[in-house]
Amino acid sequence: MTAGEIVINSNADMYTGGWMKGGKITVNGNVDSFTGIAMAGGELTVNGSAQNHVGCACRGDWRGMTGGVFRVIGNAGNDVGTFMRGGTIIIEGDVFIHVLTHGEGGTIIIKGNVEGRVGGQAVKGDVYVFGKIEYMMPGYRYVDDVEAEVDGEKAVFAHYIGDLGERHPTSKGQTVYVNLYLKK
Repeated sequence: MTAGEIVINSNADMYTGGWMKGGKITVNGNVDSFTGIAMAGGELTVNGSAQNHVGCACRGDWRGMTGGVFRVIGNAGNDVGTFMRGGTIIIEGDVFIHVLTHGEGGTIIIKGNVEGRVGGQAVKGDVYVFGKIEYMMPGYRYVDDVEAEVDGEKAVFAHYIGDLGERHPTSKGQTVYVNLYLKK
C-alpha cells in the first residue's frame, strides 16, 4: 500500500499493513500476529489489541520496520519491533516480552507495563515505557533523569543506555546506544 485509506470495522487477520509504504489503515477491532511487518511508511491504527510480532521483520529477514506510525490502542503480545530500523510504534496498553530485540533504530512507546526483555541485542533506537518493566535486561545502565514530551505527554524518565553486551556503531566519535526511558 502506498496511498489511500482503508477502514476495517472488524477484527483483522495476520499481515495487516505488512510492507505498507503510505496511506492510512484503521482497524476497529483486534489484529493477529505480524501486523505492520516491514512497514516503511504511512499510518496504521488498531483500535483494539494486537497479537505477536507486530512492526517487526518478516521471519528469516533482518530488515524490520523502517518508517511510518503504528499505533495499538490496546495490548500487544511478544516481539514488538524486532529488527526495527525506523518509524514509530505506540502501544497504549501492556506488552508481554521482547521489545526492540535486535533493534537498529526507530522509536517504541509503551504506555502500559512490559514483563521484560526490552532492547535485547539492540544497538540503536529509543524505547519509552510509561508503566513498569518487571524484568530489566542486565545489559542496561542508568545514566540520568530526563524530562521529555512523548506522544503529547510530559514526564520525567529514568534514562538507561544499552545493550552494553553488543557491538555499537559510532557517530561523530561517540558510541551509539539504545536509549531506554522508564517513567519515574
